[in-house]
Amino acid sequence: MPTTRRFRIASSLARILRRERGIDEQIAEGHFPSQRERGQYVSIARDGCNLVLTDATQGGDNEQRTEIPRSQAEALLEVCSHRIAYGRTRLQLTGAASASADYFVKPGSFDLLSVVFDTPQAASSFIPPAWFGPEVTENPAFGRRSIALLGLPEAAPTVSLSDATLHALLNMLDQPRPQAQARNGAPAVQPPALPREPERTAPEPVEEPAPVPVEAPPPPVPVAVSVPEAPAPEPAPPAPEDELAPQPVDLDEQAASGEPGQPPAPKVASGRSGWDFRRSRLTVHP
Repeated sequence: MPTTRRFRIASSLARILRRERGIDEQIAEGHFPSQRERGQYVSIARDGCNLVLTDATQGGDNEQRTEIPRSQAEALLEVCSHRIAYGRTRLQLTGAASASADYFVKPGSFDLLSVVFDTPQAASSFIPPAWFGPEVTENPAFGRRSIALLGLPEAAPTVSLSDATLHALLNMLDQPRPQAQARNGAPAVQPPALPREPERTAPEPVEEPAPVPVEAPPPPVPVAVSVPEAPAPEPAPPAPEDELAPQPVDLDEQAASGEPGQPPAPKVASGRSGWDFRRSRLTVHP
């Protein structure tokens, strides 16, 4: 017959457990009032919903579970006036069939360790680790059913914390977790391990080739371009002397000769003070 031992745990150590191992499941329970030597409650968890019958004469350790649909479990939980809610982290301890750390959030904040053994002899020979708090197995107020029906214990023993306690918990957390076990005791199926990525190494430096000197192009060779000169303008031929030198014109001879095409010179009456245009010079007669 399985036997359960319960222990307190310091809230700071429970916080370290939650951070390092996480919460495996969250459970809500609704407990019905006791009827003679039996108790009933409905449990809703991630892996299923159950209607549980307990034997009150054996401290509630002997349970009979019946799986029910989630809709029925939620309907039963609604009509229950005595409820508890807690998170659970599963632990592996030497000499124990199973162990768990329960973090109560309803009806209040409270942390409790539960260790289950296959036989009473295994339970009596178990030596709790140094990071365990005081044992409360003999106090029925620390059972889940009592917490649901009556609330949290009023006179809970204090949990002392020391360096030795903290180091004992850290040593336990440093150990690799053993293979998870299923509820029926068979090894749980583990998901296939993902292939590890190859380690990334720093790339070797690549030597850059030395720059090849580039010869400067030769300077351009000046090309002589012969531009034909414009021909010098030819000098104008000299004009004949007869055309260049003005010839004096004798008005009297021109009038006397009567050259054709020339009108005869007008006759001007002469007087004392008249002008005589028949001569080449102007003469004033007195």
